[in-house]
Amino acid sequence: MSIGDNGLKALAVGLLRNSHLKKLNLSENTAITSVGLRSLKQYFRSPTCALKTLIIKSVNIGDEGACALADALGRNKSLKRLSFCNRGITSKGMKAFLKLICDSSSPNSIYLSNHTICSLSTFGDESELQKNITTWLGMNR
Repeated sequence: MSIGDNGLKALAVGLLRNSHLKKLNLSENTAITSVGLRSLKQYFRSPTCALKTLIIKSVNIGDEGACALADALGRNKSLKRLSFCNRGITSKGMKAFLKLICDSSSPNSIYLSNHTICSLSTFGDESELQKNITTWLGMNR
């Protein structure tokens, strides 16, 4: 049974009161879209967020979902491992993850980039952008 966007929104609200969850597996929840992923933003930016691993396999998040997830993780200081299926994600979505890891638009943006994530695993064909992301992730270790 898939929780979908409404279920993920409810989960995100509950997670705000949880400082113990280390791993969240949302795999196989094919009804999750960018709307649901966007609802995680407040949790990921919360000081109570202790999540270390997020797995989203077999969910076709596409470019909108990739951008929403990258935006939500912008100021997160706990997540170290992110695994997702890259089906439906084009260079636009992968660029959002590259910007998350190292926003090179200015020295301040580089400083404010997410330097906590050290593993980003994708399931699908690896693009040149994904190779660049892997290179930048090596600096976060």
